[in-house]
Amino acid sequence: MDRTALEDGARKILLTNLRQGVADWNGQEYSFVCPSLTGYPFQWFWDSCFHAIALLHLDQDQAKAELRTLMSGALPNGFMPHIIFWEMEKQPDFLSHNIVG
Repeated sequence: MDRTALEDGARKILLTNLRQGVADWNGQEYSFVCPSLTGYPFQWFWDSCFHAIALLHLDQDQAKAELRTLMSGALPNGFMPHIIFWEMEKQPDFLSHNIVG
């Protein structure tokens, strides 16, 4: 396999697995490549780091967006989650709806 075929194959997989939108649960924009559309549709820290490296050779703007999206998941105390569920549905607050006073 020559370099062009390898790059074309990588580009096809990465762009097929590209997820973009605005998270319902926090209103933040996201743009990341998920490892698998069926089994792993979320943003995984380790995978995003490697996706960004690959994307540097294919689409530098998306490589930057991958890392920006990953870093935007950091908590105020600096904790970086291993998985970010950007597309999870916002759930109603259980306690406020189920506590009887």
